[in-house]
Amino acid sequence: MSALALDERDLEFFKDVYNLMKNKYPEMEEKFGIWRNHQHFELAENEVLHETTNITTRESVLRIIDKNNLPNEAFASTWKLSETGPIVATWCCDDRPMY
Repeated sequence: MSALALDERDLEFFKDVYNLMKNKYPEMEEKFGIWRNHQHFELAENEVLHETTNITTRESVLRIIDKNNLPNEAFASTWKLSETGPIVATWCCDDRPMY
């Protein structure tokens, strides 16, 4: 089995998280999902991941940018869970409409 494939424990976890969301936070079902935490390299302290989209070509691009260059309209789009609270993992987007 590939290291990226889901095993039985993963599937059990997904089911538990889904049931918790469905039963306790049903309004969140279309708002949040799960993203595999991984990294290909370390980000410097002044860097963030920023996603942009091109509606015409239907492409999303994830780039590393300096925090100071993060657009004013950018918003947190993925988080890592931690004991101290959610940590922003990715920022999105630009001023294009979200679908």
